[in-house]
Amino acid sequence: MIAVWMMPKPETKVLATVDLAIGGAYRLVFDKGDGDPFVVNGQYREIDPPQKLSFTWSWEGGIREPAETLVTVELAPTSSGTELTLTHECLSSGESVELHSTGWNGCLNGLQQYLD
Repeated sequence: MIAVWMMPKPETKVLATVDLAIGGAYRLVFDKGDGDPFVVNGQYREIDPPQKLSFTWSWEGGIREPAETLVTVELAPTSSGTELTLTHECLSSGESVELHSTGWNGCLNGLQQYLD
């Protein structure tokens, strides 16, 4: 399912390989169709359904961020549904924060469309 909704732009295709277990690895290939896909991989650090998911995030070849970073997704019930908080830590610069924010907002919009 992640390959269906986790795409920053509609024209991007995502190939996902996921071993959803603590210490398990994942790899996402984002293909914009221009012959130059970008790839992210990492490992799951914490899995606490339905409240929390934490995983490392590394761009192959350091194309977007030179070091491994950490993503945490937390879910909390509200009176009208669920609040999702996504935190992406250890980004190296303001530019990297902005690029990742744009990407995550696109992914979360895709998730909302998928759930609707």
